[in-house]
Amino acid sequence: MSTKTDRALRDAFSARLERLINDSDKSQVRLAEELGYDNQNMITMIKQGKTRVPLEKVVPLARALDVDPSMLIQAWFTAYMPAALASIEPYMAWR
Repeated sequence: MSTKTDRALRDAFSARLERLINDSDKSQVRLAEELGYDNQNMITMIKQGKTRVPLEKVVPLARALDVDPSMLIQAWFTAYMPAALASIEPYMAWR
C-alpha cells in the first residue's frame, strides 16, 4: 500500500527527472533512442511521473543526461525502494 510519503518521494523524483530532461540539450526523441524506447512517449510519461524508470535504465538515463549515475541511482531507490536503500546505503560509495 502506498502512503502520502511514498507518493511525495516519487513525485520529487519525477520532478527532478523533468528538470534534468528539460535542461538537457537532447530532444526527447534522442533520449528515447538512447534508452532503447521506440518513441518519445516513454520519456514524456517518465517526466510526468506516469511510469517509473526501470532500474536497468537508470544508469543509461544518467549517462544520456550527463549526470552522476550514483546520484540518480540513489534518488531512484529513495523514490521507489527506500527500505532497500536503507539496507544497502552503508555499503555504497555515495555516502
